Amino acid sequence: MPAALWFTLHAAPSVAYRDAGELTAASFLLDVAHPTGFPVDVLLVRLAMLVPIGDVAFRANLAVGALMALACGCASELAHRLVAGSRP
Repeated sequence: MPAALWFTLHAAPSVAYRDAGELTAASFLLDVAHPTGFPVDVLLVRLAMLVPIGDVAFRANLAVGALMALACGCASELAHRLVAGSRP
């Protein structure tokens, strides 16, 4: 939960400096940004773009922040299970 709050509070309000925006554009157009494609990311960001809050890039940044918070939670849970499993 702290990670979600952190990423939400620090989401850029639009396309930020040094941000090419290719993943945001690919999500908006449902296109391929890179050879790997990032299909799940593109679809989740596109769904977030349908929420009527701020501009499109802000919605994409919030979606990426939510995905990062989920990744932090998964890493935390994995670390907790590894440490708990190593006790004698």
